[in-house]
Amino acid sequence: MADRNETILGFDPGKDKCGIAVIDGSRAVLYHQVLLTAQTIAQIRTLCPQYNVSRIVMGDQTTSKQWVRFVSN
Repeated sequence: MADRNETILGFDPGKDKCGIAVIDGSRAVLYHQVLLTAQTIAQIRTLCPQYNVSRIVMGDQTTSKQWVRFVSN
């Protein structure tokens, strides 16, 4: 569970589209969008400093293994 000061970016990778959501420690949704896969890394790089993201969580199904290295950089 998120602590009250933690902001989490949730990322659901897909082959053609990816879902991204940002929530705060009280579980309020700050941002939610489905993007084309090609737009995803740039959007994550924008959202992390914008919302002071402290943790990224990612779904582990479609294409997730390929995305781990991109998201961790």
